[in-house]
Amino acid sequence: MTLEKTALMEASLVEDPVLDKVHPQLKQHFRNELVPAIQLKVKNWEMPQNDLSIHKQIDDLENKWVDWFNANKDDFYIPK
Repeated sequence: MTLEKTALMEASLVEDPVLDKVHPQLKQHFRNELVPAIQLKVKNWEMPQNDLSIHKQIDDLENKWVDWFNANKDDFYIPK
């Protein structure tokens, strides 16, 4: 959980213009899939719920992120 909290904190520090330089669609997927998945995980660990829909939401968000990332990672440009 500590690593997920750290990832969430670090993700909040990433500026949109940097994401835009890496890939034109990265910001959208980073902010709408990856970050919410991490937020839901942390929230669920802090206040566990036996709601399977939360786990499904996390899985759906992570799967969307991974699918998009794998399909586009070769097009990423990492500015110096």
